[in-house]
Amino acid sequence: VARIDRAVLALAAAIRAERPNAKTGDFFTPRLAGELRARIFDALTVHDLAPGDVREAEAADGVDPSLVTLWVNGPFPWAYSSAMFPCVLEALPPLPAELQYRIVGDTLVLIDVHASLVVDLLPSALTPTTER
Repeated sequence: VARIDRAVLALAAAIRAERPNAKTGDFFTPRLAGELRARIFDALTVHDLAPGDVREAEAADGVDPSLVTLWVNGPFPWAYSSAMFPCVLEALPPLPAELQYRIVGDTLVLIDVHASLVVDLLPSALTPTTER
C-alpha cells in the first residue's frame, strides 16, 4: 500500500510540474461548460430526475460536500465522492481510462484517477441552463 501511495503522489507531482498554472476552466472551457450543464440537466430531466435527486443520493452515501474544498491540481478526496448517475455519465463526452467525472455538491469534477488529482472543475454543473 505504501508503494502504491508513493507512486500516486509521484504521478500527481509530475502532472503538477507539467501544469504549474492549471486553473478552473482549462478543460471545461466556457463553451464546453454550457454544453455540459445542458447535457447534465437534459439527462436528469429525461429520466424524471432533478438536481435535488443527485444531492439526495450524495447525502444517502454519507457525503457532505460542504466539508471539502476542491481545487485544480489538488488531491481528490475519494471519501467525498458518490457514484455518478448512469444517465449523466452517458450524456457526457467519453473520457480516456485515466480520467473520470464525479459530481461533488453542484460541481462537476474531472479527475485523473491514477494520480487522485483534480484536473478541472465545473461549478454550478447542476444548474439548469439553456446555454449551448
